[in-house]
Amino acid sequence: MRKKGDLSMNMIIVAAISLLVLAIIAYLIFGASDNVTKGTGCEGVGGKCEPGNSCSDQYPIHNAALDKSCKSQGDICCMRIGKLSD
Repeated sequence: MRKKGDLSMNMIIVAAISLLVLAIIAYLIFGASDNVTKGTGCEGVGGKCEPGNSCSDQYPIHNAALDKSCKSQGDICCMRIGKLSD
Protein backbone atom coordinates (compact mmCIF):
# COMPACT_ATOMS: atom_id res chain seq x y z
CA MET A 1 0.00 0.00 0.00
CA ARG A 2 1.36 3.45 -0.97
CA LYS A 3 1.66 6.27 1.44
CA LYS A 4 0.34 9.67 0.37
CA GLY A 5 3.77 11.35 0.39
CA ASP A 6 5.61 8.58 -1.44
CA LEU A 7 7.23 9.58 -4.76
CA SER A 8 7.84 7.00 -7.42
CA MET A 9 11.15 6.69 -9.20
CA ASN A 10 9.44 7.66 -12.48
CA MET A 11 8.27 10.97 -11.03
CA ILE A 12 11.78 11.79 -9.81
CA ILE A 13 13.28 11.04 -13.25
CA VAL A 14 10.64 13.12 -15.06
CA ALA A 15 11.22 16.03 -12.67
CA ALA A 16 15.00 15.86 -13.16
CA ILE A 17 14.67 15.79 -16.95
CA SER A 18 12.21 18.69 -16.84
CA LEU A 19 14.60 20.78 -14.77
CA LEU A 20 17.44 20.00 -17.16
CA VAL A 21 15.35 21.06 -20.17
CA LEU A 22 14.32 24.29 -18.44
CA ALA A 23 17.94 25.07 -17.59
CA ILE A 24 19.02 24.54 -21.21
CA ILE A 25 16.21 26.75 -22.53
CA ALA A 26 17.07 29.50 -20.03
CA TYR A 27 20.75 29.32 -21.03
CA LEU A 28 19.88 29.63 -24.72
CA ILE A 29 17.55 32.58 -24.17
CA PHE A 30 19.81 34.56 -21.86
CA GLY A 31 22.97 33.69 -23.80
CA ALA A 32 21.50 35.01 -27.04
CA SER A 33 20.44 38.35 -25.58
CA ASP A 34 23.93 39.80 -26.06
CA ASN A 35 23.85 38.90 -29.76
CA VAL A 36 20.51 40.64 -30.17
CA THR A 37 21.93 43.82 -28.68
CA LYS A 38 24.95 43.72 -31.01
CA GLY A 39 22.82 42.91 -34.05
CA THR A 40 20.49 45.85 -33.55
CA GLY A 41 23.20 48.37 -32.65
CA CYS A 42 24.98 50.81 -34.95
CA GLU A 43 27.65 48.45 -36.29
CA GLY A 44 25.22 45.53 -36.41
CA VAL A 45 23.04 47.31 -38.97
CA GLY A 46 25.94 48.44 -41.14
CA GLY A 47 26.86 51.73 -39.50
CA LYS A 48 30.07 52.99 -37.99
CA CYS A 49 30.62 54.78 -34.70
CA GLU A 50 32.63 57.94 -35.28
CA PRO A 51 33.93 60.50 -32.78
CA GLY A 52 32.69 64.05 -32.81
CA ASN A 53 29.44 65.46 -34.07
CA SER A 54 29.74 64.99 -37.85
CA CYS A 55 29.97 61.97 -40.13
CA SER A 56 32.69 61.31 -42.71
CA ASP A 57 32.16 61.20 -46.48
CA GLN A 58 32.24 57.39 -46.45
CA TYR A 59 29.42 57.21 -43.87
CA PRO A 60 27.46 60.45 -44.46
CA ILE A 61 24.10 59.78 -42.76
CA HIS A 62 23.80 60.43 -39.00
CA ASN A 63 21.44 57.98 -37.27
CA ALA A 64 20.77 59.61 -33.90
CA ALA A 65 18.57 56.73 -32.73
CA LEU A 66 21.59 54.41 -32.61
CA ASP A 67 24.08 56.79 -30.97
CA LYS A 68 23.63 55.07 -27.58
CA SER A 69 24.86 51.76 -29.02
CA CYS A 70 28.33 53.23 -29.64
CA LYS A 71 30.86 52.15 -27.01
CA SER A 72 32.62 55.48 -26.45
CA GLN A 73 30.60 58.32 -25.02
CA GLY A 74 30.33 61.20 -27.50
CA ASP A 75 30.52 58.95 -30.58
CA ILE A 76 27.73 59.13 -33.13
CA CYS A 77 26.34 56.45 -35.43
CA CYS A 78 26.96 57.13 -39.12
CA MET A 79 25.41 55.11 -41.95
CA ARG A 80 26.15 54.57 -45.63
CA ILE A 81 23.69 55.34 -48.37
CA GLY A 82 22.23 52.25 -50.03
CA LYS A 83 24.62 49.70 -48.50
CA LEU A 84 23.97 47.94 -45.20
CA SER A 85 27.36 46.32 -44.60
CA ASP A 86 30.91 46.02 -45.91
